[in-house]
Amino acid sequence: MNPKKIPFLIYIIFHPHSVKAREYAQSIHQMLNQDPVVPGLKIPTRFLPDDGTGLPPTEDTLDKADKVFAVVLADDYINAGYDAGIPDGKKDWGPWVADLYEAYAGDVNRRCVPFQLSSSAWPLDPRLSGVNFPRAWSVMEVKRKAWIEQRLLIELVRFMNREEMKDEEHPRAPLTVFVSHTKMDIEKEPRVVEELLHYMSQYKPVDA
Repeated sequence: MNPKKIPFLIYIIFHPHSVKAREYAQSIHQMLNQDPVVPGLKIPTRFLPDDGTGLPPTEDTLDKADKVFAVVLADDYINAGYDAGIPDGKKDWGPWVADLYEAYAGDVNRRCVPFQLSSSAWPLDPRLSGVNFPRAWSVMEVKRKAWIEQRLLIELVRFMNREEMKDEEHPRAPLTVFVSHTKMDIEKEPRVVEELLHYMSQYKPVDA
């Protein structure tokens, strides 16, 4: 472990002009840091710096931790391509994401997971044509935010367990939680066990 780096960091990557992607990013950040059900859970998360060009950063901003998990929220903004001359030293989003994915491939301490927020936001770059993007766009919008958060947590658990990402429409939760309780916990208010099981099975990557 490098004493100058933090142990673990999640980067949430999205186009700075995309209002919807930013909304999802903020929701992910809140889920990992401010969940009222698990108030002690605070996983370090960062957004990419925005220099006003609408393009990804040039410096290596994603090498600040021993373990790095990069979430890419790919939508039509990222896929559209830059509509002006790209400044020297800059890259468009597609090649930048592909470079990031290739740099992380095969490294047990790095993982890049692109989420596909729109039907056209794949593959972003020819090098990613064989990569599965979890298809958030195919989920009803009213359920999409919760689906993204649940799938993200599944991939986080897989990453920490050094398991490969899988191409699954409905992935099985990689974690099973056993809840010990008494009969009174189930039959009397506030029915803590019932509420806990409902919460975990609906929103978290566990079998309850």
